[in-house]
Amino acid sequence: DRARGTGRPTKKERRAIDDYADQTPVFFDDAFDFEFDMDDEEIAEYQVFAKKVAMALKKAFPCRKVAQVVLGLEVPHAHIHLIPMNSEADVDFRKDKLKLTEDEFNQIAEAIRNNL
Repeated sequence: DRARGTGRPTKKERRAIDDYADQTPVFFDDAFDFEFDMDDEEIAEYQVFAKKVAMALKKAFPCRKVAQVVLGLEVPHAHIHLIPMNSEADVDFRKDKLKLTEDEFNQIAEAIRNNL
């Protein structure tokens, strides 16, 4: 882990690279249903980590910005969605999700990892 100086992504960083085609969810290791149930130190750590992932996304997939969205009631744990965007329409959760092959997912995950 980075704390040991290996340069490899930490457990939290590895969990952020998940099977999502058009967004990258960032989960906190501890089980919190609502982001603001975390104490200030945990929220700060969560946001600093999300920033690292957002910057990796921006490098891997050129875009104007990376949107951060806290949304969803389907999953009972705090998480955010990081979405590369060139327009606000790119952050429309009602649109159909991208359908990618496993190989395409792996290429996207590798591109993000390479920029962390």
